[in-house]
Amino acid sequence: MDVSGRRVLVVGLGSSGRAAARLALSRGARVTGVDLRTAVDPIPGVELELGPHDPATFESADLVVVSPGVPASMPLLATARAAGAEVLGELGFAARLLTLPVVAITGTNGKSTVTHFTGQLLRADGDRPFVGGNLGTPLSLAILEDSGFDVAVVEVSSYQLELAGAFRPRVGVVL
Repeated sequence: MDVSGRRVLVVGLGSSGRAAARLALSRGARVTGVDLRTAVDPIPGVELELGPHDPATFESADLVVVSPGVPASMPLLATARAAGAEVLGELGFAARLLTLPVVAITGTNGKSTVTHFTGQLLRADGDRPFVGGNLGTPLSLAILEDSGFDVAVVEVSSYQLELAGAFRPRVGVVL
């Protein structure tokens, strides 16, 4: 996915949103971040709009990246789609830019434990896994950190899967 020069809107500026904004910026996008909270630390190079959302911001975006805590049913996401924007969650956005094979673990119970254990098994086999996703470290950081990872092992919540786009892990586990 080439985001260079595109207007990328990041909705929700928690850890996943901040990582996605930095990733989009590193790929040459013009990035705006929005959050209903008014006390959000600045992100160098990212324009912030804090407090109530302006529909025009959603209408002018080429791509909208949604943080996991933002409901997929948010009406302004439909506004962005109607204006021609693609809407993806942070997971789907990062996965499109990721060149590593992905092991995705989802389900009702045991996701974090199995994700950590899978990372340990891969490490014991000599691989350098990125371990993250829903359990704390956003997938976008696997790309930003570029730490020589061989594989990404990610815990994936049902909320992340709602806006996953063309996310296609090499291995998928449902618990």
